[in-house]
Amino acid sequence: MKKLFVALLGVAALVLNPVGACSMFSDRAGVFEFGDAEVRAAVEGTWTITVPASGPGTAPIEYTIAIAQGTDPVAQRSAPRSLVATAAACSDRTLVRSASACGDSTTVPLDLQLVNAPPEPSGRGKLVIWGTSFGQGELRAFVGVHQVSASIDSSGTASRVRVLVDNDYRDGTMVRVGPLPPAAAPSPGT
Repeated sequence: MKKLFVALLGVAALVLNPVGACSMFSDRAGVFEFGDAEVRAAVEGTWTITVPASGPGTAPIEYTIAIAQGTDPVAQRSAPRSLVATAAACSDRTLVRSASACGDSTTVPLDLQLVNAPPEPSGRGKLVIWGTSFGQGELRAFVGVHQVSASIDSSGTASRVRVLVDNDYRDGTMVRVGPLPPAAAPSPGT
């Protein structure tokens, strides 16, 4: 009877404190090994996205875009320590605004600007990094009329680039071709 009581007490503690459940399965839960500077170094800059023609009579698609960390006004109103997970977030963080899900992840909102286009942002996206170390992240973005997905590693190399064209995903390439243009750089304090 005593063992049953202790077991029920343990289960109740996990239900009442889900943060304990997350950290129970990993001794590294919530200890992030990267920050804002590493993410910016990997993703910010001028990139070219190319999708080859899919057959006769189709044209290739090419975008040159500037990617900067997002300046979402809602996110800027978040707690000043947004790089630190909130107590109930179970090691889920964003570099701008915390979310609440049980698992180690980082979400970075991104602003995209088509190069040689009007200066206002012409696309939005996000980079999601799963885990507490930055090996690679998953980019999801809208560029012009196309949805783009890619894996970007911590050195800034993109792979598995897919672009949604006419309701069909096509393979493409995404290569960083330069630094972030001054006009697309986030303002100080963002």
